[in-house]
Amino acid sequence: MAIDSAILGFSIGDALGVPVEFKTRKYLKEHPVSDMLSFQTNNQPKGSWSDDTSMTLATMDSIIKCQNIDINDMADRFLEWWKKDAYTATGKCFGMGDGTKKALAYWQLNKTQPSGSKNITNNGNGSLMRMVPIAYYLSKRSINEKVKIEIIKRVSSITHAHDISVLGCIIYCKYIDYIIAGIEKNRAYDLVKNDILNLDLSNCFPYYQNEYDRLLNQDIKNLIENNINSSGYVVDTLEAVFWTFLKTNNYQEAVLKAVNLGGDTDTIGALVGALAGIMYGLDDIPLKWLKDLKKENYIKKLCYQFNQIV
Repeated sequence: MAIDSAILGFSIGDALGVPVEFKTRKYLKEHPVSDMLSFQTNNQPKGSWSDDTSMTLATMDSIIKCQNIDINDMADRFLEWWKKDAYTATGKCFGMGDGTKKALAYWQLNKTQPSGSKNITNNGNGSLMRMVPIAYYLSKRSINEKVKIEIIKRVSSITHAHDISVLGCIIYCKYIDYIIAGIEKNRAYDLVKNDILNLDLSNCFPYYQNEYDRLLNQDIKNLIENNINSSGYVVDTLEAVFWTFLKTNNYQEAVLKAVNLGGDTDTIGALVGALAGIMYGLDDIPLKWLKDLKKENYIKKLCYQFNQIV
């Protein structure tokens, strides 16, 4: 399966969430997002995407140019985004989290990996949000699970090296792998839970698996909306993503439900958008949103080049 529907779905989810980032759920109940909006929170024109898509495109471009996963090259491309506004929707870098900024500043100065902090406070969404190309790349490689996990850990650790963030990236990548394979979404969720709970993570993730207890030991979609948080904490985000995706049945419904949770709307919208893009296909994405998306042709070109490599 080509990556196009995932990345375009991701970018549109991001762009839908950008104008209302940090808005409360209460506000969005009264003023729900139903279409692409302009300006508001981030003061960006309609169809603009944020750091989520920028870092995802930089990750893709690194794989295209290196024809493999090279974390040093990825880190350099993230610097190009931060310092030179590469991979941006409007020629302006915006939306970077503190953990990502500190990690990239460290990389620029020291050129050593991992550059991401292992501090427990560094568990935002800065690595989870750029995992879609990694999941696609690994899905096409005949390598064992331990090697895949190590690759995901090293890629995450460019900006987020704490076990909670790394484990979140592993869960999301595994789920994408099953969705790409055409497995029904609830069945894929059960398989991921089984996989993670049966992995020997004791040396790498001593007790942080407990952070994902609701996601791994319960059925997240059975929780009511009031029990789903949509903050920038990676565990909250992953719960919101699975909850939204499992409770909806088409692309438009999925991304709008994700964005209208409030909080970290661009990231949750993007991550749900990628899953919905894979599951329901490019034809299910509203054409008007594709037309509104900034640099649609540039994104499609990168997708084409990525597909040729993968």
